Amino acid sequence: MRIEVPAGGLCLGLLALVALGCPRAPTPPPQARPVAVVDGDPILALDLRREVWRVHGPPTAGDSGRLVVAASLLEQLVEQHILARAARAANITVPAREVQAAWDAAQDGYRAEDFGAAVYAQMQTPERLKALLEERLLVERFLLEKTRSIPRATDEAVRRHYEARKDQYKVAETVRARQVVVRTMEEARILLDRLNHGEDFAKLAREHSVAPEKDRGGDLGFFARGVMPAVFDRVCFTLEPGQVSDVVTSEYGQHIFQVTEKRPEVMQPLEAVDAEIRDTLRRAEVQATEDRVIAELVHKAVVHKDAEALAWAADQAVVLDGGGRG
Repeated sequence: MRIEVPAGGLCLGLLALVALGCPRAPTPPPQARPVAVVDGDPILALDLRREVWRVHGPPTAGDSGRLVVAASLLEQLVEQHILARAARAANITVPAREVQAAWDAAQDGYRAEDFGAAVYAQMQTPERLKALLEERLLVERFLLEKTRSIPRATDEAVRRHYEARKDQYKVAETVRARQVVVRTMEEARILLDRLNHGEDFAKLAREHSVAPEKDRGGDLGFFARGVMPAVFDRVCFTLEPGQVSDVVTSEYGQHIFQVTEKRPEVMQPLEAVDAEIRDTLRRAEVQATEDRVIAELVHKAVVHKDAEALAWAADQAVVLDGGGRG
């Protein structure tokens, strides 16, 4: 018996058999996928996980904020990638000596084995960490080029800033005082009586005080309100230079104070803070320019993110089940 096959039917049938016999490749697990693709360039989920561990430490059960941290760090990685790409497109490079100097500075204070252990504890390798450092230097140099031509603030801008913020340029009232601190009220009363009979305050402080500044004759130096414990302010700002306080009790012991000098609150003239204001205005302009450059580059970039890979990078499965590493 002859079987008729409709035109094109054989091809379609073969294709169907091929499709049945060759199933579509399974989607890779989240850890094997990019957590984001930026203008065609992948950011690996493992790299984001390393950053999360560096900033937030290992996962713990009930750590509900870990995914938020991971999402924020991903935004930073995406921004860093976009800026580094723009820097390379602008033919900006970082000299090898600068990279090495920064790398040496990063290890300052560590023994070699301790630095390596600290790096691996953050799921990093020295090679990758050095590459990240070089990329940060590249971005810094790129942004420096974008802000290098910002003009110096005008005299009028400086004056307006000063007039609008005069309270910032006040120098607060300060006092300079000495103290003797002893353990008991009985000892404090004896010392106070000796002071009232003309004995030298600094000499008695050196001989009897238990406070750290005893070797300086009890000299506390100048201080403004709110710097020292409240009891210091309450007593010292009410005394006149040369006056000695009564015995004052605090959690530190029994105090006797002597004010040696007072400086009233003063307004600094514009001339005295001109350079400071110019620095402030320039920093603000640099920040605004950097923000504008970054926003423009990010707006132009094409970014695709993988929510499952993001959850893996945040150890979300670990956080949810309270178990070990996912």
